[in-house]
Amino acid sequence: MKTSQAVVITAIATFLLTSGLWLIAFVGWQAYRTAGTLGITGSGMSFNAPFAVTHRCPPEVNTGDRFDLVLEVTNTGSDDESIESIDLYHSFLDGFTLSGASFTYQRDDNGDFETLWVDPAVTIPAGGTETVTITLEGSKTGTWSGDVDVCDPGVNFTTVVPNVEVLPAAAP
Repeated sequence: MKTSQAVVITAIATFLLTSGLWLIAFVGWQAYRTAGTLGITGSGMSFNAPFAVTHRCPPEVNTGDRFDLVLEVTNTGSDDESIESIDLYHSFLDGFTLSGASFTYQRDDNGDFETLWVDPAVTIPAGGTETVTITLEGSKTGTWSGDVDVCDPGVNFTTVVPNVEVLPAAAP
């Protein structure tokens, strides 16, 4: 085989392999994004977090209406664990105004998401469950979906993906 043929075959093989990897990444990303828009709920995705999280919120609200995003956090570990922060991604939060929470927090914008630093951290005993509530007000019409991460002090977290449609304000 000539050197030029080997170069062409290598280039084609590299192109096909790279294209295949990009296709796999694209399909995976689309599946991840679609999960949020379908309103898939449950314990969410966990990244080494010592707890499981479920959430409740209405599927739709009117502009100007307040509602609670309720997070039930269960400590699945054998030691006491703490909730240090809750991250709200802008793909969800941008449709709402944050009106309050059931815990004291400091707010910090991190670009793609806002962090609510729980102050003081909420401690959950082993096997226990803590309910935390974030009160939001519909501010922009559209369907809003995105990650809500519940984080421990070691930056381990569990993600849930709420999905809420904000409708125009109700007629008086």
